[in-house]
Amino acid sequence: MMRRLLLAAAAVLWGALVFRVGLGVFFPSGVMRDRLVYEVGERSNGGWALQLENVEAWGVSGLDATGIQLLSIPRSRRRNTEEAETVAGKVRLSLGQLAARIRPFALLGGKKVLDLRSTLYGGEFEGEVTVTEQRIRLDLNLEDFDLSQYPLEGESWGAVLTGLMGLKVKARLDNESLEDSTGRIRMSFDDLNLVGFVYSGLDFPATEFSEAGLLLELKKGELLVKNGQFVSDGLRMELSGSIEMAEPLSRSRVKLKLKISLTEGSEWAEMADKPLIRTVARRAMDSEGDYHVQITGTPSRLRFREDRTAAGRGGASTSRSSRTVTPRRVERDEDDEESAARRKSREDRIEERRERIRDRRDGGSSRSTSSREPEESEEDFRDELEDDEEED
Repeated sequence: MMRRLLLAAAAVLWGALVFRVGLGVFFPSGVMRDRLVYEVGERSNGGWALQLENVEAWGVSGLDATGIQLLSIPRSRRRNTEEAETVAGKVRLSLGQLAARIRPFALLGGKKVLDLRSTLYGGEFEGEVTVTEQRIRLDLNLEDFDLSQYPLEGESWGAVLTGLMGLKVKARLDNESLEDSTGRIRMSFDDLNLVGFVYSGLDFPATEFSEAGLLLELKKGELLVKNGQFVSDGLRMELSGSIEMAEPLSRSRVKLKLKISLTEGSEWAEMADKPLIRTVARRAMDSEGDYHVQITGTPSRLRFREDRTAAGRGGASTSRSSRTVTPRRVERDEDDEESAARRKSREDRIEERRERIRDRRDGGSSRSTSSREPEESEEDFRDELEDDEEED
């Protein structure tokens, strides 16, 4: 009996070994590579292109890809998804290696568990994604991500960073509603340096940060900034606000606010005191000398502009408007009252003179011709009317 069990176990092991060797030798790398490239282009309607050097098997249920680049394709250059590799685009993500595999035995429990591992920009990434009917659970960890290898740029800005970044993500995403999703994202930095920063053609000073960290919390469909501080000798930045999550995630709405405080006498303070920058930035400055910036748009298209409300400009503008408009309104009201009084007095005088003329016409024949009281003529009446109009 024991001998039969040993033979059965040996047969299973031998079969698994032969299968694994055969899978490695005869794995259709080219076919799988082309299929992945096609799927990315097809599912994004040509908006993204995937480039791969090679695809191999990882175990018996996974794939291991190397030389990965993910590119965004402008609308004017989008073509057939079969030509995605040859279309010029902008590199958004570059990975030395990415491997993913499904745990076969987890399927018996009614869930899908995906293991991930990757090397990207000098860092090591490991993750676990669990999918059930109700939710998706994310447990991701990134260490020693080299910021100097990752370009940061927007429509009117660009930055060069050095240092290492760590990232931890723990989230529970509800399959039916983002409102019921929860989670946390924590970013940490070692030796963070801002080597170069350009905004609207202006170069800003290099900065070494002594304190840097960011903590985000996913709650009720929003990714809230719980803590975001970046501190150096001449500069202090505090991030607040939220990101409204949407499906797909690329359509999420960014509503962040950045408060910038400058140390007096620092290079940043001297930079901000230049006439050109002072003219532009004064609308974002509050009474304490701090600057407030709004960050809006989508994750892939960020927009920066001054936050006049936080800077107190809205209230000041309203006060100035009130002080300017109210006296004029009062003065206008006073003028209207005086004009009405003059018109009424003029109408009374006109009516009185008309009465006198009518009386004199009716009783003209019975009056004594020897009376010395002068008789007012129609011509004299018209002259007086003209004089009254000139006064008004």
